[in-house]
Amino acid sequence: MFRTATIAAVVATAASSVAAVDLCYEDAYDEVFPLDLGTDDCNASNIFKKVQAAWKAAKKADHAANTGKEGRKNRIKCKGGAIHDFAVLAGEQEALKVFKGLPRKTGEEIDESNEVLAEVLEASKNSIAASCENALRLAGEETITTTNDWGLVTATGVDLKDFFDGKGFLNEETGNFQQDPARFKNNRDKFIYMGADPRYNDHYPTSEQSYAAGIAIDEMYTDESREQWFDQPTGFEECESNTAMCCWHRDRQYFDDNGNCNALDCANQNPGDNTDLCWTEHEGEIFPYPGSGTENALHCHGLAWGNDESGLDLNAKGKWNTLFYVSMYDHLKQRGYAEGIGADPKIMSNQAMCGCVEKMAPVARADCSELVGTVSYEASIIDGLIVIEHADDFQLEFQACEGFQYKANVTPDDFESNTVGDLGLKRQNNDLSAFVFRHWLEGKIRDDQVDTVEETLIGYTKPSVNKSDANRAVACEEAFKAKFPNDAYEEKEIE
Repeated sequence: MFRTATIAAVVATAASSVAAVDLCYEDAYDEVFPLDLGTDDCNASNIFKKVQAAWKAAKKADHAANTGKEGRKNRIKCKGGAIHDFAVLAGEQEALKVFKGLPRKTGEEIDESNEVLAEVLEASKNSIAASCENALRLAGEETITTTNDWGLVTATGVDLKDFFDGKGFLNEETGNFQQDPARFKNNRDKFIYMGADPRYNDHYPTSEQSYAAGIAIDEMYTDESREQWFDQPTGFEECESNTAMCCWHRDRQYFDDNGNCNALDCANQNPGDNTDLCWTEHEGEIFPYPGSGTENALHCHGLAWGNDESGLDLNAKGKWNTLFYVSMYDHLKQRGYAEGIGADPKIMSNQAMCGCVEKMAPVARADCSELVGTVSYEASIIDGLIVIEHADDFQLEFQACEGFQYKANVTPDDFESNTVGDLGLKRQNNDLSAFVFRHWLEGKIRDDQVDTVEETLIGYTKPSVNKSDANRAVACEEAFKAKFPNDAYEEKEIE
């Protein structure tokens, strides 16, 4: 089942840089390794716990076998305890040099030694984490070897540029892409047709084109989006911010529990509201949109990725897969969200429905999705080192993005040298700003890219925008006044 994966370079380099250091208990780990690891189990803390338990058992057996005054002299002396053996197995021979001369007494000296041990443990865990990441990257490279040109959906007549602009039949029509006959349980006397095929609906029948495109989108999601790398669609060539976003103003599909469209009234209905439009800039003029009277309910959802496209960062490698998932599958087919704010005649804008974030009008916030890879692992000891191997079950999955709420004065250097708890960072999922902040903390994007994102996601430094419309309205007004101090934040009357 398992294939050999290359040991992370950091482990191999460390192991060859100095003379080898022996394990305290040479045979203690034969019953632990090889160790089967599930898709969520390849992490350094988990593996260290296994080593630590085996070390304690070996120590107990050693003490039991060597009792009495003479026997105690034969007991194995292991300065550093389980951390020593873990460092040896992780290839951190260089880190073990600090053990020389470590105090063995109590009192203040033990605090000093604990600090040293903590550094060795952290270095060893980093080596194992790098091995897990490397095995995941190799699994992806070996499993996903083809690209996808969106051919299934374009074969049904969808023009990708038109679609992302918010045009074309997928955006302009009203009707369902799928439905469950059980959904007709209420007001059954209002319907002539009550079946699974939306093409026969009496109130809002779905066109043959939309129906065929919906099937193609479903097949792309099920059969291709997690097995092939999607090509870059037209219009996304220069996303300097490494962030893209879609914003919808209309719901075209009922019976999906999303948005305001229903079977008897689906004309000009709105999607689920998750943001506020702050203002637009159209033909050289500024148009503020305080409150929600004109914009009504809007929904924005995006994605972000790092600058490393080597394959280690799956969000970078598979960003166009995520764009497909966000725009066509999760929001169009599943929820029926269509048309951008530029299609609303009451809003002065000609922006696309989906685009690089720097080309979008300022909004308070947006939801977001990310791409992750999953695979099973096996940890073995080969030539005295822990080697992480991946299984043959690699697959891509889409999920709500995981980030951190913005916190001033926390830097990438702080993040690298401290724990999340020590820094007081709070996790924030399904929030594009928090996801971008996480990328910056991890050193995956530059300062200027964050600055660009903040110009559009005006709630980037204000996590409270996730809590209420009132907070979003305040944030929009503050951002508008900061950028246009001489203009009133008042909606302009449009003829």
